[in-house]
Amino acid sequence: MGRGEESYTLSHFPELMSRLDHLESQNYHLQHKVSELEEKSPDVQQKMEVIELAFKDRCQTGVKAVNNLLKDGFTIHSQFPNDAGIVVELIKWGEKHDE
Repeated sequence: MGRGEESYTLSHFPELMSRLDHLESQNYHLQHKVSELEEKSPDVQQKMEVIELAFKDRCQTGVKAVNNLLKDGFTIHSQFPNDAGIVVELIKWGEKHDE
């Protein structure tokens, strides 16, 4: 074994499980905080657009569409790769209007 390499054995298992538990509790705490912030936010999704960045045209058409939507106040929410390219979901946020 080279310098700096570690060999994990069963004796390391309790330490690794403890680290995993700690990370999971931190993740839960952060998710809970995010949920609280989202509930308090005055903003809601006003519009959603889905754009394909197609590999066939080197993503040129999709990039133009995404850039135009970004200029109009949309934000990128998520991206999904597929065989033909990448699908981008954009959201425009605005204030809640109680009805």
